[in-house]
Amino acid sequence: MVNVTGIILAGGKSSRMGTDKGLVEYKGKSLVEYAIDLLSPFCDEVIIASDNEDYKQFGLTVVSDHYKDKGPLGGIHAGIKAAKNHWCLVLSCDMPHVLPLSVSYLLSNIQSENCIVPIHHGKVEPLFSVFSKSTLAHVEYCLKTDRLKMLRVLEELKAKFLCFNVITKQSVDHFHNVNRPKDLLSLPKIS
Repeated sequence: MVNVTGIILAGGKSSRMGTDKGLVEYKGKSLVEYAIDLLSPFCDEVIIASDNEDYKQFGLTVVSDHYKDKGPLGGIHAGIKAAKNHWCLVLSCDMPHVLPLSVSYLLSNIQSENCIVPIHHGKVEPLFSVFSKSTLAHVEYCLKTDRLKMLRVLEELKAKFLCFNVITKQSVDHFHNVNRPKDLLSLPKIS
């Protein structure tokens, strides 16, 4: 297994949530703690990409976006730039039901691709993906030229799109994300 840096994206504006959603509590712990707990067994380094200093309470490196207000790509760039490892596993802080099995499957497919991205029930999941350090220059170019649509960036990077339906046989959406307070009540039940 290769060494991997986990990058938790927690820099969104959380305008629909009304407060920093990574710090919102769900079933006894903050959403960001779900991401930390999921990535820690797989990553020898975990970074939180956020401008919010409150994330330092978790004892991890917190990096700010170098390119402000550029969406998730700005956080991915900041995390890759700070990472000590060549491979970076990106996870948005607002997806508390991603399975360890999904992480294993994603990481087991690391070969020579620049980027590996799940497709689950026909939907591309760029905020749970693997980027190599070699993508940094192109990601930075996209940020400088305001080419921020994740799907376009992934296509330009010639990402490997990996079908996850074989891993998550249930119809439950393990990649369901939380945007509003009511989303916490409607998260899928995972057994």
